[in-house]
Amino acid sequence: MYFVATDRVVPFPSDKVQQMGASGRALRGFQAGPHSSLPFFDGTEPRLQKGASIANQPESLSTQRVFQQPAKGDHVLKRIGRGLSLVLLSLTMTGCTSLFFYPMEDWVQNPARQGLAYEDVVLIHEDGLRIHGWWLPAKGEVQGTVYFLHGNAQNISTHMMNVAWLPDAGYQVFMLDYRGYGLSEGEPSLPEVFSDIRLGLNWLHNSGRLGEAPLIVFGQSLGGAMGVKVLAEEGNPERVDCVLLEAVFSGYPQITRDAMSQSWLLWPFQWPVAALMPDQWNPEDYIGKLAGTPLFLMHSSEDQIVPLKHGRALFDAAGEPKAFRKLEGDHIAGSGSQEVQGDIRGFLQRHCPAPEKDQDVSAPGELRRYRF
Repeated sequence: MYFVATDRVVPFPSDKVQQMGASGRALRGFQAGPHSSLPFFDGTEPRLQKGASIANQPESLSTQRVFQQPAKGDHVLKRIGRGLSLVLLSLTMTGCTSLFFYPMEDWVQNPARQGLAYEDVVLIHEDGLRIHGWWLPAKGEVQGTVYFLHGNAQNISTHMMNVAWLPDAGYQVFMLDYRGYGLSEGEPSLPEVFSDIRLGLNWLHNSGRLGEAPLIVFGQSLGGAMGVKVLAEEGNPERVDCVLLEAVFSGYPQITRDAMSQSWLLWPFQWPVAALMPDQWNPEDYIGKLAGTPLFLMHSSEDQIVPLKHGRALFDAAGEPKAFRKLEGDHIAGSGSQEVQGDIRGFLQRHCPAPEKDQDVSAPGELRRYRF
């Protein structure tokens, strides 16, 4: 594939253009082929409805009240229905990896709502499929670039706060939506989403934006699991300077069993359904190939979605140098803590420092270890 990084822009289908709105700012396109123009969403509306005109959008919407809580009875029925659907689909569709993805197209906010500068980025696959992401520039001197891979639900607008603190710390951030999420086209499934992550990694290295500063991959939950697989591929470990993983599961069959075992309705089906899940991409089987790349794993002992045992298994399977940070709180909520943010910055400063004049960065400092 021939990649072109450009300040010009690329066309989206009319419904995507209508959703994003129109202003004169340009997107940055990245594709194998010609470029043309695309209107830009300027962030005047916190949540956009797909296919509706900007004129019909609500005048104001508090991002703190985006999701209305359903009635308790409706919530239970929906959970039962979703669980039964999962069982039936899994039993009839061997290796149906789409069950791991819960995308949302609507945005609840954009970086401007949090006072962050940003650019839209469009990456285009050889087959024309468009993948959308946000670029958050660093404030002040650039300490590094963080490639953020979010979890399995919603889209980048709901995961943005996990990395919103990084620009103030000097890190520029690239976060993309996998196919089917947000403004990205297509339907999510494996192994197709792996190619989206590769495309983002390739763009970063061909964009000219990295400079001499380190590249860090930060993956949460499913995003981290998929990221481990892509980074373990031949030639990729050398393209990344540090890896951060939070609440990542060790294997697809394992997390399927854990999820189903929490429901009395699904509990009897956990073994046959897990047997249908793919096991050729289990992070536990790939993380050892990242040996030599500093690895910082984080996992909460209170995580009700991905139990702590998954983090332990990944840490045991990983090569040196590595460190583990035991967290508290809900699933993928650790990076919201200032204490954890400080630990992340400390890890990066020791093992992925920004190069300075006459600075020898060939020998990083002693790896700080954390207890389980």
